[in-house]
Amino acid sequence: MSAAAAGLCVGAIIPAILVLPGSGADQASVGGVPTVINGSYTWAGWTQALGFVAGFGLLGCIGGIVFFFAVTRRQSAARAVIIAAALCVVSAGFAVAEASKDRSCHNPLRNGGDSIAPVASFDLKVGPHQWRRAERIIHDFGAEFRWDTHSDVRPDDDFRWFQMSLCREPGTEIAVQGYAEFGSVKVAVMQPQGGDSWREPFSVLLARVEAEWPKSVEFQGPSGQTISRPAWASQGREEAKFPFERASSLISATSATGPR
Repeated sequence: MSAAAAGLCVGAIIPAILVLPGSGADQASVGGVPTVINGSYTWAGWTQALGFVAGFGLLGCIGGIVFFFAVTRRQSAARAVIIAAALCVVSAGFAVAEASKDRSCHNPLRNGGDSIAPVASFDLKVGPHQWRRAERIIHDFGAEFRWDTHSDVRPDDDFRWFQMSLCREPGTEIAVQGYAEFGSVKVAVMQPQGGDSWREPFSVLLARVEAEWPKSVEFQGPSGQTISRPAWASQGREEAKFPFERASSLISATSATGPR
């Protein structure tokens, strides 16, 4: 019992130090369930964090038991415990991976596959001092048109980054990513279900960004070269500020269940 208790403490202490003080993210979710809101764990977040600590504590406990049997020269018992522990670890690994899989529209690969390419994108040439304004514009767009939004923007940290994800069922996702070293934020849209219902909302988002930074948007081709303005990008120039009726029609259009 002493060996098991000591192993439990050794296995759990480092994970506890890492996760229990709190999450560094502003927002986070697993499988569509919020685990961090405004930098604080939700009930689901605490459950996940404590489960993480308990899992490593269990492995330490098993290690303590194996150590006890080994030093007391009960080799057959030690081997049995090691085999049982290995099977438990492998089974737990598969179970945790499956249970924590994000099945929301924020995961464009939720239905299988190992890669996906955006159907359109643009680069916003702004630095960290303008990230909060960009986050607000994108967040307001998502709220107005009822996109589910996750945001983790850190302009003041030592490692500064910009991460946002907006999505709508049946699977369209707008991913926004930037790092201070790159000097720009990439905004890309993915639509694994096919169709072109992404065009209108994405062009509206572009128009709103350009209204704030008229000369800070660039378009790139598949090889990374700068290209001229694509046809889809002109669609939302006059739609940057929608009347309510127009917004309602766009919400309906982007909720289509299949390719158009």
